[in-house]
Amino acid sequence: MSKHTPGPWTLDEDTYTIASSSSLIVASVCTVDDYSDPEEEYRAQLVEQCAANARLIAASPDLAEALDRALDAIHQIYDEWGRETGKDAKRLYDEDPAVVAGRAALAKARGEGEEAALITEYIEVHGYSLEDAIAAAAREMAEGAAVEDSDFLPIE
Repeated sequence: MSKHTPGPWTLDEDTYTIASSSSLIVASVCTVDDYSDPEEEYRAQLVEQCAANARLIAASPDLAEALDRALDAIHQIYDEWGRETGKDAKRLYDEDPAVVAGRAALAKARGEGEEAALITEYIEVHGYSLEDAIAAAAREMAEGAAVEDSDFLPIE
């Protein structure tokens, strides 16, 4: 269950206000009036940018759902391929750059934060135990650098 206001969201192009299907205001994106007397050319750029930002925000629930479904479909494809070939499909799925990026984007949208995403990565990609993954993520956050796999023993 998501914590955000359920979609679909709609955009009022005149006010750059995004509302839910129950008319709850979800967001109000900047308007050109927020800026003090910009030059006409710059004003046109601001209008275009505000509209683009508002459209992206309004599409967010649909994008998140589509990405979640796409990741599920990719996972099923990897599983089927793994059964047919006997290869380690889970490891390949977990290390697929598109999958990693998609899962990171969903974690960000869900407010899971950087540390939670790191813990997940250490467990799923590197095979760490939960305890070691928490320690590795905390160390990486504190030091600002990735932890070497040799620092922890992955679970077998």
